[in-house]
Amino acid sequence: MLSNNIKIIAAKVLKIDKEAITDNMNIVGMLKKDEIDLITFIIELEAKSNKAINKKEFKKLRTIDDIQKYLDEK
Repeated sequence: MLSNNIKIIAAKVLKIDKEAITDNMNIVGMLKKDEIDLITFIIELEAKSNKAINKKEFKKLRTIDDIQKYLDEK
């Protein structure tokens, strides 16, 4: 899954401009502030990537790059 798709999903869920999201931004930290946003983000990622995501493992990730690597390993 391309990091651009991850950024699009993050921007949609967080209601921020996609251009403001960098590959090294702690996006998961931002999502953890609201459990519903985190769950929505995970559901959107699963739908786009066709991969199951373990919520506990996902919470250990931090950045768009981390998410990309995690999905690539699935």
